[in-house]
Amino acid sequence: MTANPLTNDQAERAVLGAMIVTPTLCDSIHARLDAEAFTGDARKTMFNTLIDLHAAGIPIDDPIVLLDRLERLGRIDAVGGMEAVEEALSTRIDNADHYIDCVRDLCRRRRIVDIAQRAIVRAHRGGLDDTADDIAESMRAATLSIDAGSSDNEIQTIAEIVTGSIDRAERVAAGDKTAAGIPTSVPVIDRATGGVFPGLTVIAARPSMGKTALGYQILGSAARAGIPAFFISLEMTNQQIGDRTIAADTGTNSMILRSGKLDAERLSSLRAYVDDDLTGVPLHVWRPKQPQTIERIAAMTRLHVAKHHSRIIAIDHLLKIKPTDNRDIRHEQIAHIVCAAKNLATELDLPVLLLTQAKRKDGRAADQSPTVDELYGSSMIEAEADDVWLIHRADRDATEATIKLAKFRNGAVQTLDVWFDPVRTEFGSPSGCSHLAEWA
Repeated sequence: MTANPLTNDQAERAVLGAMIVTPTLCDSIHARLDAEAFTGDARKTMFNTLIDLHAAGIPIDDPIVLLDRLERLGRIDAVGGMEAVEEALSTRIDNADHYIDCVRDLCRRRRIVDIAQRAIVRAHRGGLDDTADDIAESMRAATLSIDAGSSDNEIQTIAEIVTGSIDRAERVAAGDKTAAGIPTSVPVIDRATGGVFPGLTVIAARPSMGKTALGYQILGSAARAGIPAFFISLEMTNQQIGDRTIAADTGTNSMILRSGKLDAERLSSLRAYVDDDLTGVPLHVWRPKQPQTIERIAAMTRLHVAKHHSRIIAIDHLLKIKPTDNRDIRHEQIAHIVCAAKNLATELDLPVLLLTQAKRKDGRAADQSPTVDELYGSSMIEAEADDVWLIHRADRDATEATIKLAKFRNGAVQTLDVWFDPVRTEFGSPSGCSHLAEWA
């Protein structure tokens, strides 16, 4: 029988033997491997048992004590019997790190093979509901996830962390835009926040009051400054996004675009605007045709960041994300989505803007700004979000607006006065929006 090239019995025995002979290695081994790195149920059980006993303070380097504990736990047969323990103890261990790396590498290889085999089965089955693009996307996402959760380079001394902060500040002072916060294009917000930094920022408003406008404005401005951006639209259609972009950039009223009242000269100028101003702008928009779970959104985001090096993400919006488990109550579904969005921002070390709606408050005065407790999933948003911005306008036609920094990890809670341009659907600082008088 041909040996499986993706297993190494000697390496697995050596790692288990190292854990028994030198229990102080258990924690460092556990930080790099888990039970799934081993082949066969017996070795998986042996690994988990050694970790459990070591954590409980049992001297597993004493074979008699170890065998006694295995018998008490009823696991002696599950780990392969006394022979398996003796085999692990008798394996020569000259370089534990070498064997650990070997076991880890072979585990990753097996996962790659498993991903490929699953894709082959799906490809042969075919079907309109499982296209080649779907299969390829799943393969890429699964492959990228192989190293997700690795603890390599996650632990640093406080001196290293502070040095990193000083280095970043020095790069910002030297004009390195990649080290600075991403500007929002609204000066009053940038002065208060320094821009958008890695983490989860929740932008909320009541319906039709500007949450999508601000989120899209921030990403569009970043992209025009050469910062790759990824906008995930679960609400607007591509036509609405296109009309909004034209209105913001050229001042063309979206009603004119929808009615088609454009002469040849105006059409020509708009096409020239695309060629001159938009071609090459690193803003990518994903408008999925079907509802998406936060897990698939996260997978698509990882793929996009890996391919296009996006530095800021926006998801529009929270309440349009498909529940992962329809059996959960709505509050738990939203909590899961918010937590996953925060984990995504942390994993990628990028700003993630999660747009959402505030509840309508019957009988509440129109001039009252929404509060955090009016947001769906407010308790989880308050716990997980780094920043929470609440937009308020008295009504859909109002040009005066406020943005309340209801939660701001790096500064004080405050309310900022801004203006809203209903034609361009953009926000700006009052001092820079004198042209809005005609809309007031």
